[in-house]
Amino acid sequence: MKFPKLVSRVFGFSSSAAILALLSLVSIPALISELGTTAWSGLAVGQAIGVVGSIAVAWGWGVVGPASIARREAESQRRYYESSLVPRLILLIPASMAIAGIAWLLPLADHAASFLQALAIASYGAASPWYFIGRGMPKQMFLVDTLPRVLVTLAGIAFLYLGADARIYAGLQLAGTIAVVVLTHLAIVGTQRKPAATASAGLRRMTFRLRRQVPALSTAAVAASYLALPLIVMPTISPAAVAPFAMSDRFLKWTVTAITPVTQVLQGWIPARDGNFRSRALPALHFSTLFGLACGSTVTFVAPFLSSLLSHNQIQLSLWATAGVGLMIWMTVISRVVSSAILIPLGGVRAVLHSALVGAAVGLLLLVPATLTFGYVGATWSIAVAEVCVTTYQLLAMRTLTRKVWR
Repeated sequence: MKFPKLVSRVFGFSSSAAILALLSLVSIPALISELGTTAWSGLAVGQAIGVVGSIAVAWGWGVVGPASIARREAESQRRYYESSLVPRLILLIPASMAIAGIAWLLPLADHAASFLQALAIASYGAASPWYFIGRGMPKQMFLVDTLPRVLVTLAGIAFLYLGADARIYAGLQLAGTIAVVVLTHLAIVGTQRKPAATASAGLRRMTFRLRRQVPALSTAAVAASYLALPLIVMPTISPAAVAPFAMSDRFLKWTVTAITPVTQVLQGWIPARDGNFRSRALPALHFSTLFGLACGSTVTFVAPFLSSLLSHNQIQLSLWATAGVGLMIWMTVISRVVSSAILIPLGGVRAVLHSALVGAAVGLLLLVPATLTFGYVGATWSIAVAEVCVTTYQLLAMRTLTRKVWR
């Protein structure tokens, strides 16, 4: 792929992500002013629960999907998507039951709203943005993935100002996710029907695919556990820290959402069939290091002011907290490129899983004592330290693996 075309793809995917990040940003004042910090915190906890559910539903396809699609021929790309859809839809059933139980067990103000928000996020695991990323199709992704989510969020904000409650807002988010899944399927497969396989043969194939995805699922699940768990357990161990930590978490997610297309394009570009993997990997790593540092530094110094502005002065993040968020952003950018674009294509899925296990162990070990001692700042830094450990492990694994492959 030539450089101008690469830049065009980055810009195309970045535009969609930037719109979603900006919309999420401007929705905070509406949510807090119309619902209050308690209800907004409940929705944030629901999102955290939903993230874990979406990992279970996606079953690793979101991790390996972009690179797998990029390496395949057109017809094989479509079959790869089709083979992933039914298992993910089936997995959504037990995932929905699990997140319902969690949402109702936590001490939240509105369990139904939190559950609907969690279900909206979990259902997105059945969506397939990775197909368009792997094929380098930003326009199609905008039309079937980004646009429906934008429209339902705008509708939700409008309903809030008309007096709707958190349940209506979360329900619209769920409707948007369902629309994304349906529109994505129509865009990829259309309405064409193929002869169905026998039930036993279909079940055997599905079982095989699920087993094949276990390493990627394990990696995503472990990583999600220490990133989402703080917000899930915080209502129980430190209720006062929920709102400020949720705001810190928003800044992390906004930034990661906005910069994800950059890392995703690299995931499709580095292992592509039409170029030299080695000549692309190292420049991409250098770029991601500088890019992540710039993004993290910006958030560190801008977030304290924005947190007060967005919450109508109800939430004020300290510089210590936003420095932890900035460090997480820096490490996340590097880690995404190293894991998905370098280690996995080289057969290093196990190394990625081990790095996630290291991060989960460190993050979960530090979480409770750090939160009880330093509040939301301690919780933020426990995750930041975990991300440093993850990235360090992956860089060491990359060094070892590339020496074996490229010697």
